[in-house]
Amino acid sequence: MEKNFTDKLKFTSLKNYVIIPSLNIHMGQLQLFKNRGEAITKLPTNTLYQLVTAAASAETVFPPSIL
Repeated sequence: MEKNFTDKLKFTSLKNYVIIPSLNIHMGQLQLFKNRGEAITKLPTNTLYQLVTAAASAETVFPPSIL
């Protein structure tokens, strides 16, 4: 992970629209981290490395895919 993502790369700085799916195992709800729109105000962090690490650490409902 650390080879591909730095702590300085911000999720909202990405040029393409990105959605990172993650499952909140405590509540059993799907969490979608989006880098556009009103959803960015609800992000736990803006660091891409931390969001990808959080999503990869939890069970996901569906595998990531390219849209």
